[in-house]
Amino acid sequence: VALLLRRWSALLNVKPRCAGLSATLPQAQRFFADLTGVKADEVVCIAPAQEEMISEGAEYNVVLRSDASSQVATLSTSIQAVMLLARMLDPPGRTVSGGRFGSRSFVFTDDLDVTNRLFDNLLDAEAYRWRRPNPARRPLAALREVVGPERAERERDGQCWQMAEALQTTLTNRLRIGRTSSRDPGVDAAANVIVATSTLEVGFNDPEVGAVFQHKAPRSAASFLQRRGRAGRDRRMRPLTITVLSDY
Repeated sequence: VALLLRRWSALLNVKPRCAGLSATLPQAQRFFADLTGVKADEVVCIAPAQEEMISEGAEYNVVLRSDASSQVATLSTSIQAVMLLARMLDPPGRTVSGGRFGSRSFVFTDDLDVTNRLFDNLLDAEAYRWRRPNPARRPLAALREVVGPERAERERDGQCWQMAEALQTTLTNRLRIGRTSSRDPGVDAAANVIVATSTLEVGFNDPEVGAVFQHKAPRSAASFLQRRGRAGRDRRMRPLTITVLSDY
């Protein structure tokens, strides 16, 4: 990009005025000077002063780790967590929380193979077959209904999703699962859950996204901050960030 800017400036024989935006750059003034080819003292950094900042709202961060002794894969932990997380948000078309929580969640991974596996496994968990609803099956979330055998034992083990059932009125409705990657461009506007790679990390703002889910550690802290920033675009919203750690 730096070379492109210099060639463009030389071809036009002008000194263009450049403007850039970033939420994660350290030493942004020096970086922007190197990028555009202007002197560092000619770069003006515009940022709010501390007294101009307003503290409001809240955000929630949850870190999960799979139980290695149970011999369950980390991906299984993510599948279960996504199934519950999506049902703890507002139902589509209904603002039960008054706008404090969104109705859509983004699920990020850093491996295209894992993205595809997680997408297919979530479809299976939500009772789809060949990406079409399978009328012969119910979503696995239906097994977490309050009404059922061994309720006391299930509540003790966290297998009774009473609050999610109250929010959604039923756990038998299928979530709509979408996927966004370099091979699957675009975002399904009707999906409850979007499984994505870094393709959806920047440049896409959806006011309905209330939760961001990260499967294993991202490649960089800046990448993680960008992903977290996809949720809570409305100032009233209280975004959730869920991170599942790897075994290491």
